[in-house]
Amino acid sequence: MHASSCFLIFLLPSLLFSLSYAHSNEEASFIARRQLLMLPEDGDLPDNYEYEINLNFTFSNSRLRRAYIALKSWKEAVYADPFNFTSNWEGPDICNYKGVFCSPALDDPSVMVVAGIDLNHTDIAAHLPARILHELDVSNNLLVDPFPKVVLSMPSLKYLDLRFNNFEGAVPPELFDKDLDALFLNDSHFTSTIPDTLGNSSASVIVFANNKFTGCIPSSIGKMTDLDEIVFLNNDLAGCLPDEIGLLKNVTVFNVAGNLFFGTLPKTFKGLSQIELLDFSDNKLSGIFSEDLYRLPHLKNLTFALNYFSGEVPLGTVLTVGGPAVALGGISLWFLKEYVNDQKRKSSNFLPPVPEVPGLPVIGNLLQMTEKKPHKTFTYWAETYGPIYSIKTGANTIVVLNSNELAKEAMVTRYLAISTRKLTNALKILTCDKSIVAISDYDEFHKIVKRHILTSVLGPTAQKRHRIHRDTLIENVSKQLHDLVRNDPNEAVNLRKTFQSELFGLALKQALGKDVESVCVEELDATLPREELLKILVLDIMEGAIDVDWRDFFPYLKWVPNKSFEKRIQLKHLRREAVMKALIIEQRKRISSGEELNSYIDYLLSEANTLTEKQILMLLWEEIIETSDTTVVSTEWAMYELAKDPKRQEQLFLEIQNVCGSNKITEEKLCQLPYLCAVFHETLRKHSPVPIVPLRYVHQDTQLGGYHIPKGVEIAINIYGCNRDKKLWESPDEWKPERFLDGKYDPMELQKTMVFGAGKRVCAGALQAMTISCTTIARLIQEFEWSLKEGEEENVATMGLTTHKLHPMQAHIKPRY
Repeated sequence: MHASSCFLIFLLPSLLFSLSYAHSNEEASFIARRQLLMLPEDGDLPDNYEYEINLNFTFSNSRLRRAYIALKSWKEAVYADPFNFTSNWEGPDICNYKGVFCSPALDDPSVMVVAGIDLNHTDIAAHLPARILHELDVSNNLLVDPFPKVVLSMPSLKYLDLRFNNFEGAVPPELFDKDLDALFLNDSHFTSTIPDTLGNSSASVIVFANNKFTGCIPSSIGKMTDLDEIVFLNNDLAGCLPDEIGLLKNVTVFNVAGNLFFGTLPKTFKGLSQIELLDFSDNKLSGIFSEDLYRLPHLKNLTFALNYFSGEVPLGTVLTVGGPAVALGGISLWFLKEYVNDQKRKSSNFLPPVPEVPGLPVIGNLLQMTEKKPHKTFTYWAETYGPIYSIKTGANTIVVLNSNELAKEAMVTRYLAISTRKLTNALKILTCDKSIVAISDYDEFHKIVKRHILTSVLGPTAQKRHRIHRDTLIENVSKQLHDLVRNDPNEAVNLRKTFQSELFGLALKQALGKDVESVCVEELDATLPREELLKILVLDIMEGAIDVDWRDFFPYLKWVPNKSFEKRIQLKHLRREAVMKALIIEQRKRISSGEELNSYIDYLLSEANTLTEKQILMLLWEEIIETSDTTVVSTEWAMYELAKDPKRQEQLFLEIQNVCGSNKITEEKLCQLPYLCAVFHETLRKHSPVPIVPLRYVHQDTQLGGYHIPKGVEIAINIYGCNRDKKLWESPDEWKPERFLDGKYDPMELQKTMVFGAGKRVCAGALQAMTISCTTIARLIQEFEWSLKEGEEENVATMGLTTHKLHPMQAHIKPRY
């Protein structure tokens, strides 16, 4: 976010500005570009330094050859690339790799070299490999683990940007011994003290903002003679500000806002002769505010609100750009402090409360939601009450969000205050109290099990391993449809029945290593066929997840029994558990016999030593249900829209034909099919598989959209409403893939923000879902002409709280060849 350019002590309201100074992406990019122009040209690696990458190509120069080796090594370290960002990182033409930028070498303009790599906003998850780079920018991703010490082995590194990731723990003291020019550590989860070696750093820009750093600022900071900007904003730093800060003769930005510093300001601060922005706000500093600070010759922006200073601002100070800072002569700083504290104490008035939808006493808005389609009701209310409002469901308060901007703020910016789940009674039972990745709180368990499923099933390396299963799925769907039309050309086909069965088979192969036709379940005293397994493991649980227990709305009556509800949910849970135990027993027998399964269960049993048997059972089941269900929803709706729109269906067919010719569509061709991509994203916009994100619980006071959000409320993100926001979407009720081709909408940004979640809870299965759905849609259009059965066009009713078609699509198909 940008620092304010106004003079912050000019007017009283200015004291209430947001404490959020940190470098924007544009500012950080400028520093990166500046650094590229200063790189030494004598630090090349030996030609034979190959990182164990096999080379089968020739390159125009040795530098591109080495760049290829480094890029391929990096790609091998990636275990989740949900938006397929690195899909075209193949072959020798590395200057056309997505995110890779080439330019003439500074020492020899006739030689083309890689000048930079931009992985911003890709949500790539990886362990950083040890590589030699001049510039490393991996900001705005989901990189995990402690500080990646591999960067310490990069002797030529000048620019390091780790912003907006999930790094944890301490920052190594050796980092500040490196010859860096810029260092961005902000917006992660670092929790250590700042090492005493800070003063050894040659960096001109360092940003520590928005972490959990503790302790004092090391006195060695006074040795940083090259320092231009340093930002400690929003940490837990404490103690007194060291006198040595006054030795920073060249610093222009110094920001310690939002910490716990106490004591008086050092008199040495008058030595900050080049300072332009100085921010002490929101600490516990006290004493008389020295008039020497107002006399600093280049000071433009001074903020000291929310402290305990006393004294008066000197009279007669004149406002001049580039001259002394402006002050309000004669106004007591103590008075200003008391004014701000008074406003802060009145927290309900500090920010306005969220607008409320009027309801009835005790039951709130429950009677207004009898349609049982809350996403539609929420969207309707947004037209009257705006994109953010609150409702009461009995004793519960829910804040409903109906815009992309608010959804992103909740899922990314305010995530730390809204990172837990408050489950319904049904979900508590069916998830064994949050024992799965999708529903767990963002804690150590969540991080561990998400890493497990990415490594074994959903990450790029695992997806390559399971490629044969996906290819088999597509072939089986195609064959079954050909068989159906051959047997009776006039009979409408049920795509869902065929596709969901094959997806279930894929889920079993990935989870257990084998598709299953039947299994003997001793606890149920029966041998269950495959169709029954699908019902018990997937369909029954989806039905149970939306089962309503009236006690959810009145928790103070939780002691009252609701036996019919409890019996229904417990029966589904026990049947699911019995089937999963039987499947696991069968697969354990195969493992003990020495058979190589190469599946999720194999991985969990060998690697997940900290998990209980029940947790392993639930994680395996989660992979099965999530693979088997949501992809069906998006694919079926896409085929429905194409089947009722022959013109757009033909447009997609021609695109596929131009790219593939007479060859069958494969996953490698997806990146060459922009209209297919538009069809997919427009389907997700209009028919999002999950219309409302599972409720999130606010566990500390926060704000959204300029409103106060108190601890204890729940947040409902209405994706259905966000994707029908008339301010963002033209004709939102129409299905128009072309809207994603005119440059107005960015599919990657929209899918990150809404369809697959955002921030630290981004959907781990996004890559698999997009790959399967897009490949299936393309293959079905490539091989068949589709038309809806008479009367099917108006059959758009959905099932319960989901967007699942209530009745499976019925369509006539005609082979194209």
